[in-house]
Amino acid sequence: MKKRKTYSGMFKAQVVLELIRGRTSLTDLAAQYEVHPNQIKNWKSAFLQQAPELFKDKRKKRAGIPALRRNVSE
Repeated sequence: MKKRKTYSGMFKAQVVLELIRGRTSLTDLAAQYEVHPNQIKNWKSAFLQQAPELFKDKRKKRAGIPALRRNVSE
C-alpha cells in the first residue's frame, strides 16, 4: 500500500504565497510541485481563513482595573 505524502507548513505557505502573488497559475504550481490543484486551493482557503488571527489584538483587556483603583482610593 502506498503511503500518503505529508507536507510541512513551510512548504504549504510557500506554495500558497506563490499563488497569491499571481506570478504563477494554479495549474503551473500544481505541476511544478507535483500537488493536486484542489489541494493547493484547500491550503489557500485555510491560509486566508486563519490570516485575521495573526493580526488580532492579543493584549488583555483591563476594563476592571480603573474601577478597582477607584474603590481602593475611596
